[in-house]
Amino acid sequence: METLQGLPSLNLNCCQKISDNGIEAITSASPKLKNFSIYWNVRVTDLSMKHLVKNCKEIIDLNLSGCKNITDQSLHLIDDNYQELEVLNLTRRIKLTDGGSQQILLKCSSL
Repeated sequence: METLQGLPSLNLNCCQKISDNGIEAITSASPKLKNFSIYWNVRVTDLSMKHLVKNCKEIIDLNLSGCKNITDQSLHLIDDNYQELEVLNLTRRIKLTDGGSQQILLKCSSL
């Protein structure tokens, strides 16, 4: 996976077979990611967001639309680690609360 080292953008939309373990492997091999999209992946959980924030420090565009197992825990990870975030797509997120959404808006002022 050495070829992924400088990858700036990754689109894994609708890749239903990718799990938290896959996200860990991909993000650890791609530390320069700025844009990351995993639209409509129902297998990823908050653990994937832990891997993302640990491995990829430069994210400015994040799409989690339709990732039904992402909760407010992920929002807290995002707002603690990505204050420079410019784009965040959380549509179709049934486990998020208004409080979690408000907190991310306060901390990520570039949205």
